[in-house]
Amino acid sequence: MPRYAQLVMGPAGSGKSTYCATMIQHAEAINRSVQVVNLDPAAEHFTYPVMADIRELIQVDDVMEDESLRFGPNGGLVFCMEYLANNLDWLEENLGHVEDDYILFDCPGQIELYTHLPVMKQLVEKLQQWEFRVCGVFLVDSQFMVETFKFISGVMAALSAMVSLEIPQVNIMTKMDLLSPKAKKEMEKYLDPDMYSMIEDNSATIRSKKFNKLTKVICDLIDDYSMVRFLPFDRSDEEGINIVLQHIDFSIQYGEDLEFKEPKEIEEDSENPQPKDSDVIDEAIYYFKANVFFKNYEIKNEADRTLIYITLYISECLKKLQKCSSRGQGEKEMYTLGITSFPIPGEPGFPLNAMYVKPANKQEDEMMRSYLQQIRQETGLRLCDRVFDSQTDKPSKWWVCFVKRQFMNKSLSAPGQ
Repeated sequence: MPRYAQLVMGPAGSGKSTYCATMIQHAEAINRSVQVVNLDPAAEHFTYPVMADIRELIQVDDVMEDESLRFGPNGGLVFCMEYLANNLDWLEENLGHVEDDYILFDCPGQIELYTHLPVMKQLVEKLQQWEFRVCGVFLVDSQFMVETFKFISGVMAALSAMVSLEIPQVNIMTKMDLLSPKAKKEMEKYLDPDMYSMIEDNSATIRSKKFNKLTKVICDLIDDYSMVRFLPFDRSDEEGINIVLQHIDFSIQYGEDLEFKEPKEIEEDSENPQPKDSDVIDEAIYYFKANVFFKNYEIKNEADRTLIYITLYISECLKKLQKCSSRGQGEKEMYTLGITSFPIPGEPGFPLNAMYVKPANKQEDEMMRSYLQQIRQETGLRLCDRVFDSQTDKPSKWWVCFVKRQFMNKSLSAPGQ
């Protein structure tokens, strides 16, 4: 069975160790086993236990004090990482061979390790040989990214790491909890940026024609390929942390090979009903925030077709729920939306006709319509459980912020609706 790894990367001071500590706490809260390996030979202390520490193999201070080497801080750190790359048997021995391991690798902050030096690439390849599914987690400090040109610099650093390591990568803006409410609102435009608008807003500050031309070319690259987007990370927000973890889990397919565990038995005299198993609706809601980013989705079975439809329908639900002032109003909207006339496979307004088989006769037509209507109604009700805040009775901003997303560039509603 596979093992799982997050390669936690980013510039110095971006919050890598804090991210690891937060993820460990979150994992404990949801009853998951997560461990950390320290790969920073210049690290000083941790607030969490580590299963392996590169400082037991080599330390930057020792390298810098070696008169035969004469390295400074950066050169010493690169030397340490190259030494690790030549002694990966030490790492293998410390990792052991436990199945279903989920390990966070806390990496150094020297950006050149991820962009053009081969050290981290060698580490990734070795982890893959050891049957790890590896996801890169690239962190940038949100306080650094509040200016357009600094944002472009951060995006290019993330893109360089992505291209160099050739692994799935989730990009995160850290320290959102340190921003003022005004700065948080301003930061939203950087999470899914319109590069052309950002450049136009700053065109007055660009005096050099060459610099202006270069900036536009870089923005074209970022915008055309849409390879880099950021997720906000607020360590005080459990739901936001869970969204980040869902994205990472999805990218490395965590959980697909885990063995099913029977639910705990309930005493015979208990008045509580047995817990129900999750179904495709629960799965669609749980993975919506991760799936909605995908432009393509591989269909492996019939359940995937249902999952795609529900994911698209959730987007329609969110368009309605964002305008609701209470859960009661939201449930009414969901009931109305669920029974409102809607197209089914084979009809002109259905956006997924290429993926579905048209009903062969009137009986199949009615059966399909009834089936989809039941799915729509049940999805809407369950979604209200997740979207509305139990304290404020308002829609959660962490759901509403996904309204503009389009899964697979498709929509169940007409343009403009």
